[in-house]
Amino acid sequence: MKIQTQILIIIFALVLITGMDIMLCGMVSKAIMEQQVEDHLEVIAAARARHIELFLEENREKIELIASSRSFKDFLTARQEGRDLTTTYEMVNARLESILEAEHEYGELSLLDEEGIVVASTDGASVGHDRSEDPLFLAGRGRTYIQDAHASRVTGKPVLSIATPVVEQNEFLGVLIVDMALTELYLITTDRAGLGTFGELYLVNKDGYMLTPSRFLDDAILKQKIDIGAPRGLPEQNHAFIATNYLGWDVLRVYTSIPGMEWYLLADMSEKEAFALVDKLIRLMLSLLVGLSAAGIMSSTLISGALTKPLVKLQKGTEEIMNGNLEYTVGTAGKDEIGELSRAFDTMTVNLRRSREELEKYSKGLERMVEERTKELNEKVKEVEDQRLELQKAKNELEETNRKLKASNKELQDFVYIASHDLREPMRKISSFGQLIQESLNGRLNEDERENLGFMIDGATRMQQMIDDLLTYSRLTTRAKPAERVDLTQVIEDLKNVELAVQLEETSGTIYVPNTLPAVQADRSQVHQLLQNLIGNGLKYHRKGIAPEISVRGRQENDGMIRVEVEDNGIGIDEKHYEKIFGMFQRLHSRDEYKGTGIGLAICKKIVERHGGRIGVYSTIGKGSTFWFTLPRAPDHFSMSTAEWGSRGN
Repeated sequence: MKIQTQILIIIFALVLITGMDIMLCGMVSKAIMEQQVEDHLEVIAAARARHIELFLEENREKIELIASSRSFKDFLTARQEGRDLTTTYEMVNARLESILEAEHEYGELSLLDEEGIVVASTDGASVGHDRSEDPLFLAGRGRTYIQDAHASRVTGKPVLSIATPVVEQNEFLGVLIVDMALTELYLITTDRAGLGTFGELYLVNKDGYMLTPSRFLDDAILKQKIDIGAPRGLPEQNHAFIATNYLGWDVLRVYTSIPGMEWYLLADMSEKEAFALVDKLIRLMLSLLVGLSAAGIMSSTLISGALTKPLVKLQKGTEEIMNGNLEYTVGTAGKDEIGELSRAFDTMTVNLRRSREELEKYSKGLERMVEERTKELNEKVKEVEDQRLELQKAKNELEETNRKLKASNKELQDFVYIASHDLREPMRKISSFGQLIQESLNGRLNEDERENLGFMIDGATRMQQMIDDLLTYSRLTTRAKPAERVDLTQVIEDLKNVELAVQLEETSGTIYVPNTLPAVQADRSQVHQLLQNLIGNGLKYHRKGIAPEISVRGRQENDGMIRVEVEDNGIGIDEKHYEKIFGMFQRLHSRDEYKGTGIGLAICKKIVERHGGRIGVYSTIGKGSTFWFTLPRAPDHFSMSTAEWGSRGN
C-alpha cells in the first residue's frame, strides 16, 4: 500500500473515531434533555389536574353539607305534610341568602321539592317553575351531580351547576341546585409558571370546547374548539407528545382527564421554546464535526502531498539507475533532506564506488529525515487529541448541568416539606380557637351560625390531618434510615399492643399470624408504618355487624425478596380501582362513611418502591381484600446494615 494512502487512512480513521464520540455524546445528551423537558411538563399537568379534582371534590362535599341543613329539611317536610309554611319559608330564604353572602363564587341557589317544583330560590322569579324534566333535577335525585359548564340563565357568564338530594332518614324530600362561577378554575389554569413565554393550560369539555381563558384569544370560553390529538391520532394520557394547537403552532402537549366530568386538562408548551437547548446542542455538535472533518481533509492532503511528491520522483530516478541509465539525473529543487538525497543519487551515478562511510552518512541523513517527518506527524496527532479533550470537557459540562438539575429537584422536595410543615401550626390554631369560640358561645348562636362554625372547625381539622399525612409522605425520603434486619412478627406484636390496640378493641378485631414471618432488610420505622397502614385499613373497612379478621402471611420468593400478604374479611374493592387506590388523595368512599385523607396507600407504595419492591391488591366485593408487597430478604443468621452487607460481599 502506498505511503500516501496509508497517511490518508490513518488521519481519516482518527477523524471518524472522534466524530463518532461527538455524535454519541450528542445523542445521549439530546435524549436526556428532551426527557427532562417532557417530565417537567407531565409533572405540571398532573399537579394542576389534581388541583382541579380537589376543587370539584371540595365543592361537592360543601354543597352536600349545605343540603343537609335542618331549615331545608323542615321546610320540605312541612310542604309534604300540608302544614303552615310561613315560618319555615322565611328561614329557608334567610338560609339561602346567608349562603350566598358567605360563598362569593355561588350564583343562583334553588330548592326543588320532590316533584321538581322550585319552592325557594335566591332569584325570586324562578319560584314556582317546573324543573321536573331538567337533567339536573333528574340526576340530583339519587346522587350529587355536577353539570358541565354552561352559560348562566341569570348572568350569562359560564357556571357549573351542582345538584344534590335533600334526604331525611332515607326519605327523599327534594333537590338543592347551586350555580357556581368558574373563577377558581380560571386561577388554576392561568397560573402558567414553568410553561415559558408561549405555554398555557386550559380545560376542554367532552365536545372539545375550551372552558377556561386562552392566553392569546379573548372571549374563547365555550366558543373555541380544541383538537386534543396529534397528527397520528389520540396519544396516551399523561405523556408528552407533539401536537398542533388551536393557533396552528407546534407545541409539546400533555393531556389528562378529570374523573367524573368528561373534561380534559391540556398543558401546552411551545416546541421551539421547550427544545431550544436541545437545538443549540445539536448545532454545536454539527459545527464541531464539520470543523474536525475539514481539518482532517486539509491536514491529510498537505501532509501526503509534501511527503510523497518528491519521494515519487526519487523512486523513478532509482528505477532508472537500477536499469543502468547512469546518465539520468534525479536532482530536485527541494531544499529538504529528500532534495539532498536526490542530488546524492546524482553523485552516485558519477562515482559508484564511493566509500562505505559516505553511503552510511547518507543513510543516517535519511534516518534523520524520517524521524523529523514522524515527529511532525505525531504533532498532528496531538492536535487531534487536544480537540478530543475539548469535546470531553463539553461532555463534562453537560453532566454538571444534569447534576444541577437533580439538585434543583432535591430543593423542590425540601420546599414541599417545609411548606407543609409550616402550615401545621396555623391550621392547629384555627381548629383550637374555633373549638374555644364554639364552647364560649354555646347557647348564644342560632342554628345557622352553629352550623357554619362547625363547617369551619371540621374543614380545619381535615386540612390538619391532610398536612400531617403529606409530611409523613415527604419524610419517607428526607428522613429515611439505613436498612437493617427487621423481624416482621415482632413488628405486628408491637402494633397489636400499641398503635392498633384501641382500634382492635373498638372493632372487636383480631390479627392472625399463622406462621413465623421471614425477616426483611429494610428501614425499620418505614416497615412499621407500612404494616400499620395496611392492617389499619383492614380494621377500618370492615363489614357492618361482622368483626374484622386480619391474617398476615409471608414467604420467600426466588428473586431474593420476601412476599407478605395482609388478608381481611372486609367490604372488598372493585377490580377497576386496583391501581387508583395507590394514588395520592384517592378515596372510594365519602368521609361520612369512612374517615381519612386518601394518602395512606400512597405512603405504602412509596415505602415499598423505595426498597426496590412491588405492591398490589386482589379482592372480592363483600368478602374481603388481600394486599401484598415484597421487600428484600434479610441476610441469614445475623443483622447488619445494607452498607456493611455490601462491604463483606466485596
